[in-house]
Amino acid sequence: ERPDTVEVTIRSIHTNRAQSLQVKAAATIGDVKEAFANALGKPEVLNVKLLRRNNDSSGYTSLLDDEVCGSKRQLFIMNVDLEPEPGAPLAESPEDRQVVVRKELPELFPMGAILSTARSTLLREGEGLDSERVLDLEPGQLCAVRGHGAGKRLNVEMLPEPGQWGWLTAATKSGEVLVVHASEQQLLALRRQQHPPETVMVTVAPATGGGEWVELFVLDSLTFAGLKEALAASLGRPEVLQRGRFVQRKGAASFAGIRDEEFLGDRRDFLYMGTDLTPQR
Repeated sequence: ERPDTVEVTIRSIHTNRAQSLQVKAAATIGDVKEAFANALGKPEVLNVKLLRRNNDSSGYTSLLDDEVCGSKRQLFIMNVDLEPEPGAPLAESPEDRQVVVRKELPELFPMGAILSTARSTLLREGEGLDSERVLDLEPGQLCAVRGHGAGKRLNVEMLPEPGQWGWLTAATKSGEVLVVHASEQQLLALRRQQHPPETVMVTVAPATGGGEWVELFVLDSLTFAGLKEALAASLGRPEVLQRGRFVQRKGAASFAGIRDEEFLGDRRDFLYMGTDLTPQR
């Protein structure tokens, strides 16, 4: 007999912290978001996307609010602190809320990953904890992973330029996290510091071929969510924001979605599906 409720775990892509909650077996993704917002005491959860991990582990795909959760038991989220508000159903004692960093640091913090300091900590000259102090770091400072040491030690370069090299501890013995993956906002700010935004021309074409294609002039610092907003405004079609999606070709006749949170980067030609690309008269 099918259970009335199921347990769904929602994990932060940035910090690897997870929270679990019970939802109805027939719940939609929108229902899960609402239940999670209430459980955390954070209504801002309603304004972000829940994600699933792609089957080939190449990234994540956004889920629509009207999708049925179905067999999905592990979901992901970005740009939301999973620490419950005081008094919220998921609130726990501080010792129960400790985040345990996995031992596989190369997997959790791969080479080149951009990290943010979660609290005040030290950058040291060498891998040993008795080595010379290089910098006193404040919360929110950015660094790039350049190597892995013993235990929870990371060799990093501080950002933005000019960089300062040294060693950080990823977490204390009690499990308190000292560095986390940088947020999308931090990455955007870093990109703007290193490469001031420029106006570029991009083309948007129907993924299935034929039909109209569109030229837009946008800032190269945009995310795909920002590109959708520019496309919707240019066409006079607000439905682009709800139904449109950018994709990339996977094989001769299949496509994979591109997450709204991704940056355009150096890409200038895009495939699109979901709505008409002709301007609304």
